Amino acid sequence: MEGEKVNLGLPNFLPGEKVFSLEFNGEAINVPYLLQVEEPYSADAFEMHLFINAATHENDIFRVYEVESGEIIGWLFPVQALLSVEHDYANDEYFLPCAFAAFQKLLQGEGLPAKTPILKTEQLSILDFYNDSDIVLLLAKNQISKIKDFNIKFYLPDLFKYGYRYKDKIETVNKRVSKFYEELDKNIKLRKMSSRLIANTYIYDLFTDILDDNDVIHAFLSLYQVIEIVIFDIFKDELAKCLDDYSNLSENDYGGFFDIGDKLNSIKSEKNRVANLFNYTNDTLELRDLCNNLLQQLSLKTEDNAAKALYSVRSNLVHAYRLFSKPQKIILEEVVEEFIGVIIDLVICYKKDIK
Repeated sequence: MEGEKVNLGLPNFLPGEKVFSLEFNGEAINVPYLLQVEEPYSADAFEMHLFINAATHENDIFRVYEVESGEIIGWLFPVQALLSVEHDYANDEYFLPCAFAAFQKLLQGEGLPAKTPILKTEQLSILDFYNDSDIVLLLAKNQISKIKDFNIKFYLPDLFKYGYRYKDKIETVNKRVSKFYEELDKNIKLRKMSSRLIANTYIYDLFTDILDDNDVIHAFLSLYQVIEIVIFDIFKDELAKCLDDYSNLSENDYGGFFDIGDKLNSIKSEKNRVANLFNYTNDTLELRDLCNNLLQQLSLKTEDNAAKALYSVRSNLVHAYRLFSKPQKIILEEVVEEFIGVIIDLVICYKKDIK
């Protein structure tokens, strides 16, 4: 059964035959191991997570860094890389010991979303338990222990930016290929979510489940919910500052009272709060231009910045959905691809360092 969490027991490696021997459902089976075995690490030294990415190929093997600590914490690679000696890392002295541990850990199962194999022979492949589209994130426990309160879910948005979807909740590869995947070289540098947003469960649901829906309008509105979350947080902060300023005014400071009144009117504006949150993201000119292209196609006014253009697209989707035909939805797909990157930058950078 696809997606069932299968416990396969403890495999025993037979070096002479280069196979793992294990018992499954009372049957003794062997699983061949193709890569070199040189001073392998113990599987217990790692934690493992499975992902899916529509863009990944056999040779897409990345060393994983954690940005804030600067630590190398593991490897990210497709299951296919464990079944081939043709990729760039087939003889890599650092990858091979980790690959062996990963293969062993996959056979152990340990709650990973695997599939139940059909026993037709005494010899099986790792692909009888996992799909060739599965991707392994192998993390060294001694390295992640150096990072305070490490939890892989804090890094899911950044992994999603490059098209990596957590397999714990999904079973199929989403057709939407990340435009940012091509930016990767031999390393992937993972950024942690902002501490201000870690407690918000919607953001985890967004990047593990909600965005797996291929409907572009649902994707746009789901992403915009993060805007709503953040601008409300900004509103609370600004309101608290106004109340603090008010409490410190002298009784005859008429100008001060009017200034606070003007500020209150300003922070009530959703447009202003959307503009403020873009202080936390990278360059948004591309998003602005894509939104304006869509607005032009709808014969609507274009805007001079990304915040206003995005707000206009959202408002028209909600209040004038009837205007969106197939050509506009194609353009909206381009907006969503760029919007995903902006939202991910936002949930990572929010309230860290204001630009």
